[in-house]
Amino acid sequence: MDMAGEQRRISFHGSGFSNIMYRAGVCSYELPDAHITADAPRCRESDNHGPSHAPSLLRYDEWQSWGTTWQCNSCLFAGATCGDLKLCVKIAINLEKEPPRDADSIFYERTRVSAHLSVAQSFLDEYKFYRDHLQELQGTLVPRHYGLWRFNSTWGGVVLLSIFEWAGSPSFPLFYRTLANKDTTEYRVACIQAVREFHKRGISHGQLIGICNIRHILFDLETRTARLIDFTSSSADHECNGPNFPVPHGSDNFPGCCDEVASVAGAFQYYNYVPPIHETRL
Repeated sequence: MDMAGEQRRISFHGSGFSNIMYRAGVCSYELPDAHITADAPRCRESDNHGPSHAPSLLRYDEWQSWGTTWQCNSCLFAGATCGDLKLCVKIAINLEKEPPRDADSIFYERTRVSAHLSVAQSFLDEYKFYRDHLQELQGTLVPRHYGLWRFNSTWGGVVLLSIFEWAGSPSFPLFYRTLANKDTTEYRVACIQAVREFHKRGISHGQLIGICNIRHILFDLETRTARLIDFTSSSADHECNGPNFPVPHGSDNFPGCCDEVASVAGAFQYYNYVPPIHETRL
């Protein structure tokens, strides 16, 4: 469906403005309502946080200056609703403005591309990967992508949004913090199986393991399903060097499966899992 030129209205909590935005390109899914209501944006300053680190909630004066007085390699993002549909919105703002000269100066001088423009480019790269390789997986192994949207604003200059269906919570902090006292074996296996399903289709994600952390795997407790996100460094010509699903209680030195699947299984403690003791003294 060619929806290029379609428009919607969006408002971010705390901004005091409502902006008309325009679809930038072709998308298979249509937003169900004319207005999106978004929370105040958050930012994860690094992709390699441990399981106890939560994304920072920013004040209005902080997030509206992203890309000008400060920047990082992470986009802004916010939860949102459109009618009854829950969304996740990835945000890049101030795209027409010069980056701060004291930030990322070595990278900028070498590439002439600032971090906030690199984030915008990653939105475009992911959009293309969804279009070319993930159409049939949307709504099952990946969230539905509602396209790229753009608008001009007084508070954030040129704004680019990448809008997705809400697909659950980050799996690692969910399992090891929120559900730390519960047996999450079934959930962790579902996450490993999701990665394995991508590999069976020739797709390698490329960014699933951080420092002491699993990245880009969401889990929805209501539906008990895992989905992968952020396909900015993925490849669609992957050939597994191990054909099997990892063996539980085995060795991560001999997993029998592909390296990426084995790394996820190891980070989820799948090889050395010991069930918790649930007993009552009589």
